[in-house]
Amino acid sequence: MGTLTIQQKIEDMIDYATPIIQRWPKLHRYTLGERILNQMYTIAELCEAANRKQHKYATMQDMDVKLAVLQQMVRRANRITYQNREHITKLLDFLKYEVFSGQITEIGRMLGGWIKAVNARKNQDNLA
Repeated sequence: MGTLTIQQKIEDMIDYATPIIQRWPKLHRYTLGERILNQMYTIAELCEAANRKQHKYATMQDMDVKLAVLQQMVRRANRITYQNREHITKLLDFLKYEVFSGQITEIGRMLGGWIKAVNARKNQDNLA
């Protein structure tokens, strides 16, 4: 089986987020940062599982929930500030948040289309 476009987008999101999280202060890197990374890897695993399973719908629903939770975590990271040596700064500045959030939104749209396609195929099979 080849790599799905959505799988590539998830890998791109992980590649984008990992160096950003690695630069966070230890307090946030090993708490929220670790949870964000784990959530992204779980989404990647669910995507691979859905790609290989005969009955995909439940796995894709789980993936959709994980994606929504990831969006909340990233939104939270955008609101958290910490004291740097010179000034107060955010974990995710606006540009990084915008890119990260945009990637999550794009993956969500792709997943929604995939779910609709699976439902349409399932409904078509039920009619036949």
